[in-house]
Amino acid sequence: MLSKKIKIATIGQGYVGLPLSLLLCKNNYNIHAYDIDENLIKKLGNGLYGNLNENDLDVIELYKSTKNNKNITFSSNLDEADIYIVCVPTPIKENHKPDIDFVFSAIYEILNFLKDDDLIIIESTISINSIKKIQKIIKAKKKKINYSLAYCPERVLPGNALNEIIRNDRIIGGINKKSALYAKDLYKIFVKGQIYLTTIEIAEFTKLVENSFRDVNIAFANEVSILCEKYNVSYRKVIDLANKHPRVNILNPSIGVGGHCIPIDPWFLIENYKKKISLIRNARLVNKDKTKIVTKKIISKYNSSNVCKKNILILGLSYKANIADLRESPAIEIVRDLQRHLPANFYINDPHLTNFKIQNTKFCSLSKGLKLSKFVVILVGHDAYLDIHRKITKSHVIIDESGIFPE
Repeated sequence: MLSKKIKIATIGQGYVGLPLSLLLCKNNYNIHAYDIDENLIKKLGNGLYGNLNENDLDVIELYKSTKNNKNITFSSNLDEADIYIVCVPTPIKENHKPDIDFVFSAIYEILNFLKDDDLIIIESTISINSIKKIQKIIKAKKKKINYSLAYCPERVLPGNALNEIIRNDRIIGGINKKSALYAKDLYKIFVKGQIYLTTIEIAEFTKLVENSFRDVNIAFANEVSILCEKYNVSYRKVIDLANKHPRVNILNPSIGVGGHCIPIDPWFLIENYKKKISLIRNARLVNKDKTKIVTKKIISKYNSSNVCKKNILILGLSYKANIADLRESPAIEIVRDLQRHLPANFYINDPHLTNFKIQNTKFCSLSKGLKLSKFVVILVGHDAYLDIHRKITKSHVIIDESGIFPE
């Protein structure tokens, strides 16, 4: 068990960093919770729970129970610590190249304080060989420092963050055995799942392979739906019957892929893979194309519809059902494309969103939206829409891309 006297700095107070800070604080460790976003730090320091939303109730409750705890300090300036945990964003650039500049910036900040026997843990998603690059940065600045470095990629599902952080199995890659064991001692504080130690290279690959696997499987389902619709066949019935096979488990199709992980990690994995024939690259392209196909389908049905097309009601904006997370949401892309092509007023309902706005659209209640709009598009299958077929009249035209409306 790690000594309670050590100081832990968490770098980045977002979907991963903040729950981690709070869990460690709950276990009576001295936490320096750092983020460059001064407004976010001000909120957290003043009793407001940052960027959390209604889907993060478990994290909000933990924040409320620890906000007055003297063991945690929220700051927009990094301070000296014994363990540094990097949980910063790693987005994709427009050319599909990974952008891990935030990780490198965090390392340079840590170097201002790094001393013998300190541990650096990277939780952010990184591309292959990133840890080697980090080692070179540290060696160039701190040749004589005897430090530990490990990669423990996050596994967090929005809306279920605490449960995932605590109960999921974790993998830890260390630059040496000492680093891996040191990091394991930290995670044993709160992780109830299994902790597997491995090499840095295997840890880097494993994180990216996990979400690339999911992306490929989603792409298969999406392409099945595209083919079925081309031949005017019910993809739902095809997939349902195909899944009766004992070794087949096809996912449900979607309007595309959103969130921070699945649409991002495959590009990290194939960053330096130049082969034209790539299952992973093509899966990414299929899922991106599915969003465009859905948009074209809606435009076509709009143009051929006989109902009043003055108003369009869009149901669901988040990147998947029953959460308020908008990161990489294909629904937002669809709405913006529809606005460019259709001369209509756009009304939007999403029971999980309150403050988000899209230019030239109006948020409204479900009942009001159905009264105002005869042309209805369901993009995200929130539970709140499960009985929507009971609220629809014969005068409505329904386009259901979520799979919740009865066939």
